[in-house]
Amino acid sequence: ETTAARNNLAVDYKAAGRFDEALALYQESLRHALRAHGNNPSSLLSSLHHNLGGVHHAMGNFAAAEGSARIAWEMSAQLLGDDDPRTQMDSIAYAAILDGLGRHAAAQARYQAAEIVLLRVWGPAHAELAALWHNLAASFAAQGQLDRALNHYRRALQVKDRVFGESSPDAALTRIGLAGVLNRQSAFGKAERLLLQA
Repeated sequence: ETTAARNNLAVDYKAAGRFDEALALYQESLRHALRAHGNNPSSLLSSLHHNLGGVHHAMGNFAAAEGSARIAWEMSAQLLGDDDPRTQMDSIAYAAILDGLGRHAAAQARYQAAEIVLLRVWGPAHAELAALWHNLAASFAAQGQLDRALNHYRRALQVKDRVFGESSPDAALTRIGLAGVLNRQSAFGKAERLLLQA
């Protein structure tokens, strides 16, 4: 059983919500990879750290996730350079964990740096940019920056409606976030309409 096969099985476990089993497999895969190849940056180690951070994030264990997410981003940057979308996807994952730790300014700086690269590479109608804008909106909302949150939720929703469809779970999640901001701004009628669409 190879490290890659264990990693793939762990991905399946995480997707099925079997987080403890995924975590154990990711940790085993990482130990095996470190024994076999050392700690030299590689796409395999970067992927394993990314996935390990992701399962900790899914479990709400942001402190445990931070180290793995940071290592994944650092390795990607070293291997691929900062202008590679894969490096920026690792940076976005790291930013989401920083948000979970309440370090919103640091998270926002990462989201905004990634936005510049991804807009240049993919253009504004890409699903990953919609996810980034959703995360950035949530980060602004957590800090009470409601106008900025509103703007980014709207940008995210426009792309998600076009890419996934208005009735998709992805679009519904952003509608709920947008409705939450509108409620905080006392725009109750608009919020209610969005929630009824979600």
